[in-house]
Amino acid sequence: MEFLEFKNLLFEKALQVGFSECEIYFSDGESISISVYNGEVEKYNLAKSFGLSFRGKFNGKIGYSFTEILDEAAIDMLINNAKNSAALIENDDEAFIYEGDEKYSKVRTYSEDLQNIDPSKMIELALSTEEEAKKYSDKVVNINGCKISYSSSNYGIYNTKGLELTNKGNILTSYVVPVVEDESGKNDGVSYVVASSLDEVNPKAIAKQGVEEALSKLRGKSIPSGLYKTIIYNEAMVQLLETFASTFSADATQKGLSLLKGKEGEIIASPIVTIIDDPLMNDGLASAPFDDEGVATFTKALVSEGKLVTLLHNLKTANKQGVKTTGNGFKSSYASSVGVSESNLYLQEGKMTFDQLMSEIGEGVIITDLAGLHSGANVVSGDFSLAAKGFYVENGKKYAVVSTYWYTNLDHKKRHEFLTLTEKYDPAKYPKYDNYDAINVNKTVDIPKDYDGVMGVPITFLDKYNPEQFEIVGELNNGSDNEFDYAKPMIEGKVKYMRILIKRKPVGENAETPAA
Repeated sequence: MEFLEFKNLLFEKALQVGFSECEIYFSDGESISISVYNGEVEKYNLAKSFGLSFRGKFNGKIGYSFTEILDEAAIDMLINNAKNSAALIENDDEAFIYEGDEKYSKVRTYSEDLQNIDPSKMIELALSTEEEAKKYSDKVVNINGCKISYSSSNYGIYNTKGLELTNKGNILTSYVVPVVEDESGKNDGVSYVVASSLDEVNPKAIAKQGVEEALSKLRGKSIPSGLYKTIIYNEAMVQLLETFASTFSADATQKGLSLLKGKEGEIIASPIVTIIDDPLMNDGLASAPFDDEGVATFTKALVSEGKLVTLLHNLKTANKQGVKTTGNGFKSSYASSVGVSESNLYLQEGKMTFDQLMSEIGEGVIITDLAGLHSGANVVSGDFSLAAKGFYVENGKKYAVVSTYWYTNLDHKKRHEFLTLTEKYDPAKYPKYDNYDAINVNKTVDIPKDYDGVMGVPITFLDKYNPEQFEIVGELNNGSDNEFDYAKPMIEGKVKYMRILIKRKPVGENAETPAA
């Protein structure tokens, strides 16, 4: 059945059985991805997809259903499933089907230069990128990934209020992950490009950037634990901002799942921080002239010079809060319900160059990579405990750092909470390591309150670490990771899990008892 015929018949039947308002959302896409390895095509994937979702208001509630097939049987299925879905809704939140806006901004989301893209040219570019990466340095020992991908989509919204919106987008990406090695060890680097034409994919430039990043990580220098002024690379900040983006969702605040509830108009960050949500960025990865409810999108500052200006809203959350939607009602897929999501979210650039920033901090660290974002970041509380890699800055110059743990560089109340210590030292309960003068503590809650020497504690201690109560002196891990990795944690000839080495600070510094 043709799409328009399907749409008209679906709306007709839905209204006949009692739906007061109806809407469909469709997505039609295709993609090509090519991976190469050792001068040959390793994988070639061609995929096409189509999906359509239906939502309608039945007895004041919005029900959802979806299909990948357009026929009469699918029409009956969509109507019945949406009706059943609406009947299951127990809350009184008002949902909306939107009539549309008078004006929609133009934004470039589709490149004509990528239309009818030639897969053979994509293969040539991928093979050339791999070859250039291998040629760039004799320290390149492997390529951990080399891929080029193209995707395109056509999507739109139609409803019984007369709304008819469509948009299309496409994108070309290419990346390489070279691995380098010398006597100090191995490291990799990543380089990628997001392009609007095949001409923008420059194999030499991509290879150079990836290999140079990998080479910069060799011969690392370790640094002791402490508080450091920090520069965060844009790629690492993207990871961090993406992880905590849902904090700006009005849906999250209304459910009590965000620290920003009731904070509009308040200062929540440094005056140098301005965070923009820009769905009208030309060629942006998440650009769109309208959201998935049919609301016209617009560029807005969520945080302006440290002040929280607005949260992100869809029609439902805006109605609950008595404000206007921000045009951020998006679906995670054609089959999902409308939620709240950011578009192109970014920190507004400052006025200083990278070299000026290094000179400004004098001594500190540069964070280039973050790991553990899924398990180590709590979006609700705002706490994060993440593994990080980067560089040490000394006298305004950077030196490679093998790895470090970055738990937070932000001062907050929990950082000054004293851990209540109740256990007393007992040699039988706290054995010493075979190869290092320290006692082993199996659990953070078991740290003895009366032991003044060095103690080995689990890595989870760092979530409770208060620098006013404890001093971190090193670690027991492999005995060779860095100059502060003193030995393997061995007791009676058996290797234990990694331990953080700590000492209690003197009693005079409020080390033994928690703050009143």
